[in-house]
Amino acid sequence: METAPRIQRFSPQTATPAQAYDRGTRTPREVRQLGETLLAWQLSNLTHDCLSPYGDLPRRFGFACERGAAAPLREAPYYIALTPVTRLFALETRIVCSHGSGSVLLSANRFDFQQTGAIPTLPAARLPDRGGSPLSPQHWVLGWACLARTFSLFARYERWVMETFGERYRYDCDAQRPRAARRSAVPLLQLSAALDSMAEWCGDGERAMLTWVVSDARERCIMPDIPRI
Repeated sequence: METAPRIQRFSPQTATPAQAYDRGTRTPREVRQLGETLLAWQLSNLTHDCLSPYGDLPRRFGFACERGAAAPLREAPYYIALTPVTRLFALETRIVCSHGSGSVLLSANRFDFQQTGAIPTLPAARLPDRGGSPLSPQHWVLGWACLARTFSLFARYERWVMETFGERYRYDCDAQRPRAARRSAVPLLQLSAALDSMAEWCGDGERAMLTWVVSDARERCIMPDIPRI
């Protein structure tokens, strides 16, 4: 039986500062491809679930939307709190995570997050559609932190769908999965486990950059600048 891909974990106890910085700023091709597959697949599932025979499943799970839309996620984003100061906005082909000092953007066709100083406000009529590469270690920390919490929430959502509506419902949805969501071989029943693995990868990226930030501050005899979300 096929299982979800396993991703090598990061250990701050054994990594050098250089290794920590490399881990926090570089994503291997196979991980990038898996991330693109999982995000495209999850956004496809959410889009389908908004109009399911059982009602608007994302809303039942805890997402909200400012207005009704004939084409959910395309015409109006769904959003949900990740932390008290962080909110996830899900659109048809990308996500936006707002935090206290800006936003993190990730497209389903390129696993390479961007950051911007723009903070979406509700009602969310307009969301930033582009940003820039992370400019500081703190940007990397915030980006990975937002993505780790996002993929963890997606994993919880998929488990809830399976437990509440059954495997057959997800198999029926799978016929509509876009080509972009088939780039990595992830068995349908292992989707939540694969999302958990991606959350672990992003969380390790956050820890790696925090390791570097603390090490750099110690070397320069200053207090580390650690962002909070």
